[in-house]
Amino acid sequence: MQRILLAIFVLGLAGACASGPPPVMPAEDFESALTAARAETHPYEQAEALESIEQANVLSEAQLAQLLFERGKTLRLARIDLPEAISALEAALALMPADSPHIASAQSELEFAREDLARSRARMQGLQTLPDWASDAVMTGELEAVAERYRASGLAPDAELARLLRVAGYLCQAPEESDLEDAFVLGESIDHLDGIIWCENPGVS
Repeated sequence: MQRILLAIFVLGLAGACASGPPPVMPAEDFESALTAARAETHPYEQAEALESIEQANVLSEAQLAQLLFERGKTLRLARIDLPEAISALEAALALMPADSPHIASAQSELEFAREDLARSRARMQGLQTLPDWASDAVMTGELEAVAERYRASGLAPDAELARLLRVAGYLCQAPEESDLEDAFVLGESIDHLDGIIWCENPGVS
C-alpha cells in the first residue's frame, strides 16, 4: 500500500511541476499498481488501494474504466458496500469502449450487486439478530453503524467481521500498558479478539 501511494505521489508531483495537464500513468506502472492493490490481504484494503490509484488523477479513460471495474468487482464479491460497488461498475461501463473484453463481466457483476443489495435492504426491514443485521449493514455500506452498535452491545463480532472492522480502523491492538477496560467479554467465541480493543479514533486508526 505504501509503495502505491509513494508512486502516485511522485507521479502527481511531476505532473504538478510540469506545464500543461499531468501525464498519463505509463501502462507498466498502472499494471504494477493494480498488482500491488490485488496483493493486499483483505478485500477492503484492496478496494482502498484501488481508490488511491484513482485519486491520483493520472489515468487514461481506459485505465480508469478498468480500475473502476476492478474496484466494483472486489467490493461485490466481498459483499462490502454494495452501493459503492454499483456506482463503480456503472461508471466503468460508461467509460468502456464497445470492444472492451470486460463489458459482459461488468454487466453481470452489476446485476448481481443490484440483486444482492435489494435482498439485503428487504431483510433489514424485518426483525434480525445483531449478526444478521450487521452482515446486511456491511453490504449496504453502513460499516460505521455496525461498529457503533457492536460497541454499544458489548457483544463480540465474529472473526470475519472483526477482521473487517480492524482493517477499516475500528478495532485496534491494545497497547501493552492498557488495562483492557474495553476488552470483549461477551460472545460465544472471543479468542480472535485477544488483546483487541475499540480504536480511540474509529475509522482512522
